[in-house]
This record gives sequence, C-alpha cells and structure tokens, in this order.
Amino acid sequence: MALLSRLAQLRQGSHLLLAGAYGAGKTTLVRIFAQALNCDNPAKDGSPCGACGPCEAADQDCLVEYDVPGRGGDKESVLAWVAANNREPPNSKWRILFLDEAHALQPLAMEGLLKVVEEPQPRVVFAFATTEPWKLKSTLKSRTLPLEVRPLSVPDAVALMESIAKKEKYIYDLNALVLLAWVKQGHPRDLLNGLGQVAALGKNVTTEAVKLLFAVHDAEALVEYFLALGAGDAGRAISAMDGWHEPLSSKLKGVQTLLTSIFYNEIQGRKIIIDAFLDTLTSERTKIVSAFCSRLGVDKPIGLEPYWRKMLEFWSRPPATGEEGLQLQLCLFEDLVNNRLREAVLQTNETVPAPHYLLRNAGPERDESSKSGGIATANCARFDGKYLTPEHVREIINRSSFFMQHHGRTLNAAFIVYPSYQARLSEVTAVEAIRKFQGDLSKLCLQAGKLFAGITVIERDENGVLARLLAHIPRLAEVPAFETELARWCRNLGAEDDDQALVELKTNVGLSNRQALKFHWDSVVELCAAVQDSENEPGGARRLLDNLRLRKSLRRVPGPVGHPVLEFSGCLTTSAIKEASANHMAFLSAFDAQAWSWIRKGWERDECIDRQQEIRHRAEKLSQAERLWGEDDRRRVEIEALNASWAGGPENRARQWRGWWLA
Repeated sequence: MALLSRLAQLRQGSHLLLAGAYGAGKTTLVRIFAQALNCDNPAKDGSPCGACGPCEAADQDCLVEYDVPGRGGDKESVLAWVAANNREPPNSKWRILFLDEAHALQPLAMEGLLKVVEEPQPRVVFAFATTEPWKLKSTLKSRTLPLEVRPLSVPDAVALMESIAKKEKYIYDLNALVLLAWVKQGHPRDLLNGLGQVAALGKNVTTEAVKLLFAVHDAEALVEYFLALGAGDAGRAISAMDGWHEPLSSKLKGVQTLLTSIFYNEIQGRKIIIDAFLDTLTSERTKIVSAFCSRLGVDKPIGLEPYWRKMLEFWSRPPATGEEGLQLQLCLFEDLVNNRLREAVLQTNETVPAPHYLLRNAGPERDESSKSGGIATANCARFDGKYLTPEHVREIINRSSFFMQHHGRTLNAAFIVYPSYQARLSEVTAVEAIRKFQGDLSKLCLQAGKLFAGITVIERDENGVLARLLAHIPRLAEVPAFETELARWCRNLGAEDDDQALVELKTNVGLSNRQALKFHWDSVVELCAAVQDSENEPGGARRLLDNLRLRKSLRRVPGPVGHPVLEFSGCLTTSAIKEASANHMAFLSAFDAQAWSWIRKGWERDECIDRQQEIRHRAEKLSQAERLWGEDDRRRVEIEALNASWAGGPENRARQWRGWWLA
C-alpha cells in the first residue's frame, strides 16, 4: 500500500475505492489510514503511532462508518447519513466517511453521491470498500483513487501470524504457519481467525492441528486417491478412500472437483479456479498428471484430454442415492479408470494419441540444447556450414519467434550488405567488410538502446560473398524519424573508405501493427530463401520453403561459403536465450510442432503477455522460498519441488489464448 503510505506522509486526504476479496483487510486499511492522517506522532513511513489521542479516538471523529447492506443502500438513507456527517471536523485534521460493502448501493444512491464526493466539505474525504467493484457506476469510480487489496504472499502471511503468535505467547511450528497461509489464501482476517482457532485447541499451533481443524487430511487423501488411479493401483485407491474421514457423498464431490480442475488447468492449459485450496496443490497436481501420462503412454498433458472427457462424462450422469448407490457408483468409476478407459475412448471414435514409446522418427525432438544450440560466445552465436541448411532455417524461425514471445517486439530493419568490388575478390576480405558493418551497426544500436537483436546470413552469388542481415533497432521503434538518420548512415558508410560496402535498407517505419508483423515474417522467411538440402534429406529444402510459403521467384541458389553462414547477435544469442529461459521458461515453437499455418499468425504477442506474467510469478515463488526457509536443506527441497512442478514443456503452462496443440 505504497500510495496510502505516501498520502499519510504528506497528510493528504484522498477519496479511496478499495477492492478485494472478503477478509483481505479493506476495512482495516481504511481505519489505519484514518489514524495515519490524524496521528500526532507518525512514523517515518506515515504509519500511525497507535498511542496518541487521535489514534485512540480515531473512530469517534476522524472516521465515520456506514454498513451499506445493514443500514440501507437506498438514496434517502445514504444521503441522510452523508448530510449528518459531511462537515468539517472540529477536533481532527481529517474525517473519512467510509461506506463498506459499497456494491450494495442502489443506482439512485450512487448518482446522489456524485456531487457530494465531487465537492466535499473541507478536510472530508470519502472511502468505499467492495468485493464487486464492477457494480459501481463508472462516474462514481472515476472520482476516487482505486486500490486493489490483494492477498498476502506466503512469507508475508507467515510473518503476520508469527508476530501475533509471539505477542499472544503461542508455541508454534513454522511449517504449521506455512500450511495455514496456504489454506487461508493469504487473507489477513482469515489468517488471524484461523490462527486463533488452532491455538484454541491447546495453545500449540502444530501442523497436525491445522490439518485436523481445516480438513487438510482430506486433501491429502484425495491426492493419494488420484495418484493411485493414475498408477492403476486399485488396492491403493481403496486404502486412500478408507483413510478419508468424510461422508461418501462429500468424497465423490471432491473427486469431481479435482477432476474438473485438472481438466481445465493442467490438461487444457487454461487459468480457471474451480477450488481455491486445490488450486494451490501445484506439485501434487503435476504428479497426478504425470502418473496418468505414464500409464496411458501419453507424452504431453493435452494427450489426456479424451481420457479426461470420458471420466467427466461418467460423473455427468444423474447422481446415485443412498449409501449403497454411491458406493456402487464409485466402484464403477474405478473400474472405468483402472480397466476400461482406453477401450471406452476408442468406442466413441475419439482420437487417442499413440503411446510415446511406440513413436519412432515422428519429427524433430524438442530439447533445451537443440533449441538454443550453436557456437555461443558473449556477443554472437555462429553456425558453420558451406550452405544454409534446414537446421539453420529452424534456428532462424525459432529465434525470430522467441524474440516476439519474450520481448513483444518485431524485427524492424532489413539490410543487404554488398562488400566493395575489391573486397569481393576474396572471401576473407569480403567477410572482413561484413564484420566491420556488423560492428559499426552494433555500436550505433548500443547508443540507441539495449534491446538490439540481429540475424546475419552470409552467402555467395555470382559476384562473390554478401550478407543479409535482419535486426531490431530500438530507436527505430521509439523514434520513427531515426529512419532518416539510419538511411544516411548506410549511404555514408563508404564515404571515408571507398573500399567498404554498399548497403540496401528496408524498415517497417510507418506500418500498422498488422503490416509490421507481415514485414517481420516476410523478412525472416526471405532470409531463409537460400536454404539447400541436407545430405541425408534430398528435396527437404524445397518442401520446407513450400511450408513457409515463400514464393518461388524469391528463392535463391547460392554458392559455397567457407566462413560461418549464420550468426545471431544481441538478445538472440544462445546465452541470451538461455538466460531468458531460466526457471524452465522454454519458448514455444510452431516450427518444431510443424504447425506451419501458425508461423505467420502473430500469436507471439498474446504469448508474450502470458509469458512475462508467468516469469514474474515464478520469480516471486523462488523469492518466497528464499525468504521463508532459513534452513539450507529445507530451502533446497522447496526450490527443487518448484522446479519439478515447472519441468513440463512450454505447452503445459497456463495461458489465456489457445495454441495449435489445443486446436
């Protein structure tokens, strides 16, 4: 709440709109803010001292509360309360008129508040708290400072409970507080209530007490049951059910809930919360999916979709009645999963993926090393070969796609570098001239910004060696007028040295987003137009260019080159991609999936939003583990568990858009 802290430091009142879940601390924040605005001895960060007269009497003059559902959300009741309290405070610096559960205000009441909120009495401000901000009129919301009150992170939740436990002299186990933070989803009121409830059992806050009070044992039994189903172990499944101490109807509801949650999140890769607590069991859910994949011979979670649909279809039937009926229904479900699942799917004519251990030569395999292979240096990745090959093209397409996925930008400048006639007499001198151009361009781009990316293809035509270079130049994207300077720079390259190079330049300046995307992929594919067959795959180059939709008139037949034919620089080097892929954040490849129709679609822009959000999420998870666990062994175990839960392929991550693997 940095904004509230800053306002308190300045002693500046402001109309507030606090939105967040029940128990998130909205009301508490308003009360603290009222104290902070009026405190005689505030801390350096603006926090109230809690001991001075204004702090102790905050609820008498500087804060007036109105519970909208309890006292009425109609216009007459609300405006009568405002009329009685909207006056300059006689005994305090500021007065806050606080309407709690503001979404219960009727439309006429909201309209009636507009003028008084717009023109309050001196040193009077309004505050609104709500769990449903979308129900408030936009005209009312626009007159407030919106604040989203989010749940506490696990380390912050544990720190809050630790401070209360020490104050109340509770004997506690750190693991118990961590578990309670997960169960209560980081909501301060729920955390403190839960802590008090566990302590009331006997003053000791233990892991076992938290599990007993909040039925965490039930979640453990549910996970164990699904792991048994995944392994096809009927005896283990029966034992898990026997150890689950709830009515059978509740058990079956839990089975359906977890089944549905895994279907939408782990299998379809969507972000849908079916049950908040089950949603936190990330590593356990990953183990369940892995167990089913292993037994059914499926290499990716999406391959489980027809099987999962069949299991969900089983529970769509009318529920059984009575204990015997429910027990029979459970037995039939277990029989389906353990003995008849593949057969049941085949009978409905759904596509069943072949077991991964039966597949041979099904296309290029995807791994970290091949994705970012090549000869890595600090500034450049070079690929040898006399000609550009399909493997080189794979690197060009994949890295061009990565650039959009990770950075959200397109390549915006295409150069053709023709060394001078004298330089082209020798391959060595021609390549030296190309290297000089690359170095000069890098210097120019480093002056203009840090996000430089470059792809260089060196080839030979009838006149000798030349280079085709595709780049992202930051300043060109930020300052379109820089195109004129860049064009002048290209023209002047040979002015001082007539023996240097002639350069052709094309940019995407002035193009719409759609046109810029077309420029990006047209330029990338044209870079690949000189590809030649690999020794072991005759005709592969032609088929590849057909798949990439490159017109035959643009295809080139080059001569051999003795130097590396392909180079990547800037943020497209192997080391840069490896760094960007930390924490198992490998990028997607439509090329490797042979999803040819997707290569030019521009899906990378949607992926960039989800990718950056997931990168921040994973960094925060690791930070929480570092902050939470002081013991080296426990911290290592927690971090290893996080890495294990992230170890699946990039298609397995949750995202807002649907990729080719779900189409």
